[in-house]
Amino acid sequence: MRCLLLSLTLFVILMPTLVYSQAQSSEEYDDVILLKNGAVIRGKIFENVKGKKVKIERKDDGYIFEVPRNKIELITTVGDRQLEARKHQILIEREEKALQVRWENYTHLGVLMGEKKDIFSISSMNGVLIEESYFVGAGIGWDNYPNAVGIPIFAEFLKYIPWGSTNPYLYVDAGYSLIDVTGYTLGAGAGIAVGVSEQGALIGQIGYRVQDTQFDVKLNYLSLMVGYNF
Repeated sequence: MRCLLLSLTLFVILMPTLVYSQAQSSEEYDDVILLKNGAVIRGKIFENVKGKKVKIERKDDGYIFEVPRNKIELITTVGDRQLEARKHQILIEREEKALQVRWENYTHLGVLMGEKKDIFSISSMNGVLIEESYFVGAGIGWDNYPNAVGIPIFAEFLKYIPWGSTNPYLYVDAGYSLIDVTGYTLGAGAGIAVGVSEQGALIGQIGYRVQDTQFDVKLNYLSLMVGYNF
């Protein structure tokens, strides 16, 4: 009788452990791609081109997906429990990142192409990047007119369009020029920032700029700029 009671006691104690171990051992481990939109593709990866694309054959029906790397959040080999835990962790990390506000600098140099004369221009601005998408800042520049100098002081708003390590953006700015050429200045355009390090990017930008003057003459320019953001 004692042996029977002892056996039943051990069975009750060990049963949950045995069930959990069996569940874990029966859980299938496949290649898993977690997309940035939250979707999951489970199957067998047979091609992985670093920085470009991943090809995976879906387990359920053999369908082959070719997934661009900039749409992938995570590539792993885990079971369902671990995957759900990792997805939850990624969501938390995204929320924390979205709340971050980072101080940044943008420095540009290039040419303002006008109807009569092209002029050299350089500018630098500082501001805050909000939610990895919006930049608001203020800056100062130097415009080298023929026999004259303009010092524009301006504010700028910039909206990024996230696309992996290459981010297109739109911008508008407004300000006032001092020294030899005085008057309001307005600009708008588009550009692209190409990440070259964790905190830096090369910039190419094209836009349209209007410069008012004290002579009641408005100067119109096509703005072509290159620069660096850090």
